[in-house]
Amino acid sequence: MFEIIESGKLERKLSGRLAEMQFEYEAAKRGITVSEPIVSFCPYDCIADIKGHLYKCQIKRAWQRRDCLSVICDIRRQSVNGFGKPLYENGDFDFLCVIYEDTIYIIPWAKISEVKQTITLSKFQNYINNWDFLL
Repeated sequence: MFEIIESGKLERKLSGRLAEMQFEYEAAKRGITVSEPIVSFCPYDCIADIKGHLYKCQIKRAWQRRDCLSVICDIRRQSVNGFGKPLYENGDFDFLCVIYEDTIYIIPWAKISEVKQTITLSKFQNYINNWDFLL
């Protein structure tokens, strides 16, 4: 009934959950109502309710690569069975919300729909704290 989680996977899950909470906190400060699905296999992490319009948001944490100064984010779905990471499809979410330290990138799906695995955040500077795009 309960899944036993390996140490590395637990750290990733915790890091992901903390990113989701950070997004939810920042959204709440701006008067955005955020709801979460009750199941964990949805292709989005939360729904942002903005003036009656509902937007599916996928939240990811970014990290700095050790070999360079690039900050990247893996935008593939988490594997259900532990084998491979499927790609997101059109309609899975409306916005990719990437957390890096205290910065949130709010990127429309259309801007990343052709990306297969990772994004480099330096290409998305226009979307830093892009709350106006949602509001």
